[in-house]
Amino acid sequence: MLKERTRPGWRDDDPTGRAELLQKLSDRVTEAPPDQQERLARRARTYVDLRAEAILLRAKGQAAEPLLLRYPALALLSGDGAAVIALRDAKGVLHENPAYTGASALQNVFDAAHQRVAQIRDQIADGARLDRYANALWSRTAADVTPSAPTVEIESPPDLKDKPWRTEANLQAMRLVMAKEPGEMTSGDLQILTRYSGWGGLSIDKVQDQFPADLVPESFGLIHEYYTPTVIADSLAEVLCPFLPELAGRDGIVRALEPSAGIGRLIRAFTPRRCLALEAGGQIKRIEWTAVEFSKVSSTLLRALRGDINVFHMPFERWVREEGSHYHGTLGLILSNPPYGERGAFAREDRDEFYFEKRAYAYFMRRALDLLIPGGIGVFLVPAGFVTGKTNRPLREKILLRHHFLGAYRLPSHDLRGRENVPGAGLVMDIVFWRNRGGELREIDEADTYILDGDYFERHPSHILGAEDGAFAGDEGRSWRYKVTGELRSLPPLDPRPICTACVIDTIARSADLGAPQTVLRDEDEVPSGTDDALRPALELGRRVGRYLAAVGADDAPRAAALWPELHAALVDLAKTQGNPRQRKELRALADNGVSAAERILNAFTRSGELIAALSAPPVVEPKYTGQPDDVVAQAELLFRQRRHLNIETLHKFHLSQGGSADQADIISTLVAKGWALDGESWDELLPEDAYLTGIDLWAKHDRAQARATR
Repeated sequence: MLKERTRPGWRDDDPTGRAELLQKLSDRVTEAPPDQQERLARRARTYVDLRAEAILLRAKGQAAEPLLLRYPALALLSGDGAAVIALRDAKGVLHENPAYTGASALQNVFDAAHQRVAQIRDQIADGARLDRYANALWSRTAADVTPSAPTVEIESPPDLKDKPWRTEANLQAMRLVMAKEPGEMTSGDLQILTRYSGWGGLSIDKVQDQFPADLVPESFGLIHEYYTPTVIADSLAEVLCPFLPELAGRDGIVRALEPSAGIGRLIRAFTPRRCLALEAGGQIKRIEWTAVEFSKVSSTLLRALRGDINVFHMPFERWVREEGSHYHGTLGLILSNPPYGERGAFAREDRDEFYFEKRAYAYFMRRALDLLIPGGIGVFLVPAGFVTGKTNRPLREKILLRHHFLGAYRLPSHDLRGRENVPGAGLVMDIVFWRNRGGELREIDEADTYILDGDYFERHPSHILGAEDGAFAGDEGRSWRYKVTGELRSLPPLDPRPICTACVIDTIARSADLGAPQTVLRDEDEVPSGTDDALRPALELGRRVGRYLAAVGADDAPRAAALWPELHAALVDLAKTQGNPRQRKELRALADNGVSAAERILNAFTRSGELIAALSAPPVVEPKYTGQPDDVVAQAELLFRQRRHLNIETLHKFHLSQGGSADQADIISTLVAKGWALDGESWDELLPEDAYLTGIDLWAKHDRAQARATR
């Protein structure tokens, strides 16, 4: 029998065992002498790969066990586990037990598992950190062999009901959300709220007199308020669940944004029951959602349904202007079914001309995708004309330069009985998957040329999930001549297109609109004149919260550290003396009317009255880096600019944390070639040329360099 020490923490549903195993692998590497660490790191990754192969083999009924020996190996055991039938070593060589006839026939079995794991491995963006790589690989492999649970439909989703039913359900939800506070809602109440399906395709005029006085839908909703069909939201979550571990931060949290949230169908589709990675497997801790929604009705309902998420009631353009710097470079996942019409007056809220787009979906997609972390994933439901339309070639080019096109699916516009799958919308939609490149290509990747030309679905006809009827016409996908007929029950698993590894990618200069704190907060309209004096202390605190978060978002560590102590004490005192601000109707009313100070003080507290994590502890501001993993010059400039002091060890650690692979000697030679200099008593400080050749200690630098040269 194999000793248990060679088979640690096998059970994939045991988070403690998995964490202990990864810690053991990490300790093996970090506790070794420096000259052995790289070799041991390769062995640890080999063990991770072999464990993934074992997952595939076990799914086919083979008793496969990965072995954590000096050199990792993969064993195939007899049915009772008493003996080894065959052993595949770290080099891929199969060693057979002569006592078992037919062991040689297992070569193909091992090879098939090895090849499939190699395919999955190549699709993982972040392979630098062992724990993140292992969790992503094991999660994807497990999802590859785990059949999706059949969906049991208890009743038709609200979006498939007829117009009279939808109208009455909408009215019931609106009356209820105004009659009860979120904390008073029962499970039955929440069920009523989920039946709200928006007013797209319905008549507001006929029921105008039945709306609650403070919750009248905007006429804008008649044009844009077509919520994501439930089956699409659920299917999309199933496709994305295996990707979640690689999108998590170092704290195990996936930070996600829905910039046109509606009542949160895309958000609510990500449940522990649906996502293997969200169950007790330990791959991630949770998804931390931020939602932006223009409609007062929808944002009010979403706050009631999901009190655990940050909901901003405002146009996305205003959110970018006021909150963008807090989120830039922190988001691992973005999902959206954006509005498709003209942006209108909202376009003036974002003054960055680089992002000027007349059509709302084009602006949402470009602006949101640029907020992602390198390797982050963005998914958008867009009109069919984006992928196929010839006049959209310039728009595709803008996005392809910064983001890798993972794949797309064209959704049925009509079911087999001829009914629209999005009632009243009258268009064909595509789901498009993107991955952030971490920079900008100098020119379009040759492999993306057919996508740029609008020929993606000609190359991948199986991604059209139905039968096409009529010729495609109209770059927005609206045409009575063209429709796609089919029954959508689920999406095929996404097989991501390989990303270019030889392309030249330049660092993207951060937009001034996202980098300058003064663009985040506008003092002149924070507290309206005539505001009740009893509300002013809370609103003034809201302004201070905004200034503090702006400092954190701009990586201004000294300013953030100076603001936090008094701000924290004041927020604690406010909650102690006046109660949870989220329970004060006057503040909520101001927030609904767009008063930023009210929104910030409400968002500073959780539903239960506790301070949010970003305010409950002193700030830990780390430099945000969006360039290439191996660009040590850009990394050195970022760290030195923020700290005005930099040594080799600090830069090397940061370089490795971003996915780089250079050792300290390579880093030094690269920087010296670019004009950087070494200095310091230990000869480990790094300075750019302009800093090295200026200052009052030039002679001291000269003496240290001369002393070093004589050694």
